[in-house]
Amino acid sequence: MNVKNLQAFVTTTAATGVTRKTLENILQTVFSILRTARMFGNAMPPVKRADLMLPREEAKRDVRFLSAKEVGQIIIGAKEPYATMFAVLGMTGCRAGEMLGLKIGDLDFNRKVIYIRRSIDSRTKQEQSTKTKNSTGEVPMPAALEKRLRAFLKHGFRENPNRYLFTNRNGSTYSVGKVTEYGLWPVQDKLGIPHTGTHAFRHAAASELLEEGAPLTVVQRQLRHGDAKTTLQKYGHVVGDSQRRAVNTLAEKIERQAVELESTAELESSAA
Repeated sequence: MNVKNLQAFVTTTAATGVTRKTLENILQTVFSILRTARMFGNAMPPVKRADLMLPREEAKRDVRFLSAKEVGQIIIGAKEPYATMFAVLGMTGCRAGEMLGLKIGDLDFNRKVIYIRRSIDSRTKQEQSTKTKNSTGEVPMPAALEKRLRAFLKHGFRENPNRYLFTNRNGSTYSVGKVTEYGLWPVQDKLGIPHTGTHAFRHAAASELLEEGAPLTVVQRQLRHGDAKTTLQKYGHVVGDSQRRAVNTLAEKIERQAVELESTAELESSAA
């Protein structure tokens, strides 16, 4: 592994559309492996972070997100188990890896909640902890989702040793990439919806909650962000639109009150 090889890897990986942060995390792992190899006496050429050229932070892809209507269309148009997967994503706002990591025991039909306890790595398909400590928790199970989950457990669930909710015919967990390629994109093509990633469901859930007037702190808890600042940074544009509509509604209410008071005053003046 020399600078040329590693730069080629960086360039190729960046072309897939991963964020700069993700790329830096990958490189951190690579450098850790190289350091360990040297510790064990392997002759590895010294490669430094400064030797590599990473894409500029500004050079990001335009990411398209889904509306609530599109989420509903996708759920109806998808085949199982993808339809139920997309229902979980769209109705809870959980991450795709967290959805794939769900087990039967994480569904509490008595309390009407879903426990988020683990995630499935998108590359290795191995079980891992959630993204952050705050990501572990529970989310409400709405009635519509409960109905879908009960039906899926009755007709679509595949028995597997680890009791994962979603597994393929071999009893193995899915990868996020396979869900996107074989579950999401085909139905989007059928519906004429431009391709998105599975994270579009999370954004849609957050956006719709904010649009419906849910307090920022409620959305923060639903997405399991560490604090409301994180939620605001990611979905601030939605908050801004909602705030503008709320202020317009307030202004219209005040204007109506003013007109009514003025009309009342005029009537009283005429009567006098």
